[in-house]
Amino acid sequence: MRQARALVAGLVVTLVVIALAVAMVVATALGMIARPTRADLWTYVGAMVLLLAIGAAGAALHLRLDLGPGVQIVPERLLEGAPLMAPLLFRNMGIVGLVALLPEYEAADAATE
Repeated sequence: MRQARALVAGLVVTLVVIALAVAMVVATALGMIARPTRADLWTYVGAMVLLLAIGAAGAALHLRLDLGPGVQIVPERLLEGAPLMAPLLFRNMGIVGLVALLPEYEAADAATE
Protein backbone atom coordinates (compact mmCIF):
# COMPACT_ATOMS: atom_id res chain seq x y z
CA MET A 1 0.00 0.00 0.00
CA ARG A 2 2.85 2.37 0.82
CA GLN A 3 4.40 1.86 -2.62
CA ALA A 4 1.10 2.61 -4.35
CA ARG A 5 0.70 5.79 -2.33
CA ALA A 6 4.24 6.86 -3.19
CA LEU A 7 3.57 6.17 -6.89
CA VAL A 8 0.40 8.29 -6.85
CA ALA A 9 2.17 11.10 -4.96
CA GLY A 10 5.01 11.05 -7.48
CA LEU A 11 2.54 11.15 -10.37
CA VAL A 12 0.65 14.09 -8.85
CA VAL A 13 3.85 16.05 -8.31
CA THR A 14 4.95 15.31 -11.88
CA LEU A 15 1.63 16.52 -13.28
CA VAL A 16 1.82 19.71 -11.22
CA VAL A 17 5.35 20.43 -12.43
CA ILE A 18 4.30 19.81 -16.05
CA ALA A 19 1.29 22.12 -15.68
CA LEU A 20 3.48 24.83 -14.15
CA ALA A 21 5.99 24.48 -16.99
CA VAL A 22 3.20 24.72 -19.59
CA ALA A 23 1.81 27.86 -17.93
CA MET A 24 5.29 29.39 -17.81
CA VAL A 25 5.92 28.66 -21.50
CA VAL A 26 2.51 30.02 -22.50
CA ALA A 27 3.01 33.22 -20.49
CA THR A 28 6.50 33.74 -21.90
CA ALA A 29 5.33 33.10 -25.46
CA LEU A 30 2.45 35.55 -25.06
CA GLY A 31 4.88 38.17 -23.82
CA MET A 32 7.03 37.74 -26.93
CA ILE A 33 4.15 38.03 -29.42
CA ALA A 34 3.78 41.58 -30.77
CA ARG A 35 0.07 41.29 -31.62
CA PRO A 36 -1.51 38.28 -29.91
CA THR A 37 -4.57 36.78 -31.55
CA ARG A 38 -7.75 35.81 -29.77
CA ALA A 39 -6.61 32.17 -29.70
CA ASP A 40 -3.33 33.22 -28.04
CA LEU A 41 -5.22 35.06 -25.32
CA TRP A 42 -7.59 32.14 -24.73
CA THR A 43 -4.64 29.77 -24.46
CA TYR A 44 -3.12 32.09 -21.86
CA VAL A 45 -6.40 32.31 -19.94
CA GLY A 46 -6.64 28.51 -20.01
CA ALA A 47 -3.14 28.18 -18.57
CA MET A 48 -3.96 30.65 -15.79
CA VAL A 49 -7.23 28.85 -14.99
CA LEU A 50 -5.23 25.60 -14.85
CA LEU A 51 -3.00 27.21 -12.21
CA LEU A 52 -6.10 28.29 -10.26
CA ALA A 53 -7.50 24.75 -10.35
CA ILE A 54 -4.20 23.16 -9.33
CA GLY A 55 -3.87 25.59 -6.44
CA ALA A 56 -7.36 24.83 -5.15
CA ALA A 57 -6.90 21.07 -5.44
CA GLY A 58 -3.47 21.24 -3.81
CA ALA A 59 -4.71 23.34 -0.92
CA ALA A 60 -7.57 20.89 -0.34
CA LEU A 61 -5.19 17.92 -0.40
CA HIS A 62 -2.69 19.60 1.92
CA LEU A 63 -5.44 20.56 4.36
CA ARG A 64 -6.85 17.03 4.26
CA LEU A 65 -3.39 15.63 4.95
CA ASP A 66 -2.80 18.09 7.79
CA LEU A 67 -6.14 17.45 9.47
CA GLY A 68 -5.83 13.67 9.21
CA PRO A 69 -8.52 11.17 10.02
CA GLY A 70 -11.14 12.08 12.56
CA VAL A 71 -12.65 15.32 13.72
CA GLN A 72 -9.95 16.48 16.09
CA ILE A 73 -7.60 19.26 14.96
CA VAL A 74 -4.00 18.65 16.00
CA PRO A 75 -1.99 21.91 15.87
CA GLU A 76 1.32 20.05 15.45
CA ARG A 77 0.11 18.60 12.15
CA LEU A 78 -0.69 22.08 10.87
CA LEU A 79 2.76 23.34 11.86
CA GLU A 80 4.88 20.38 10.80
CA GLY A 81 2.75 18.75 8.10
CA ALA A 82 2.18 19.64 4.48
CA PRO A 83 2.46 23.42 4.03
CA LEU A 84 -0.98 24.82 3.28
CA MET A 85 0.25 28.08 1.74
CA ALA A 86 2.47 26.40 -0.88
CA PRO A 87 -0.34 25.34 -3.26
CA LEU A 88 -2.01 28.70 -2.81
CA LEU A 89 0.99 30.23 -4.59
CA PHE A 90 -0.33 28.61 -7.78
CA ARG A 91 -3.63 30.42 -7.25
CA ASN A 92 -1.80 33.70 -6.69
CA MET A 93 0.15 33.29 -9.93
CA GLY A 94 -3.06 32.51 -11.82
CA ILE A 95 -4.83 35.56 -10.40
CA VAL A 96 -1.90 37.86 -11.18
CA GLY A 97 -1.77 36.41 -14.70
CA LEU A 98 -5.45 37.13 -15.25
CA VAL A 99 -5.15 40.63 -13.79
CA ALA A 100 -2.32 41.29 -16.25
CA LEU A 101 -4.86 40.92 -19.08
CA LEU A 102 -6.99 43.80 -17.85
CA PRO A 103 -6.85 46.85 -20.10
CA GLU A 104 -4.84 49.79 -18.83
CA TYR A 105 -7.69 52.27 -19.02
CA GLU A 106 -9.73 50.39 -16.43
CA ALA A 107 -7.00 50.83 -13.84
CA ALA A 108 -6.61 54.51 -14.78
CA ASP A 109 -10.37 55.12 -14.55
CA ALA A 110 -10.55 53.51 -11.11
CA ALA A 111 -7.65 55.65 -9.85
CA THR A 112 -9.31 58.93 -10.94
CA GLU A 113 -12.67 58.20 -9.32
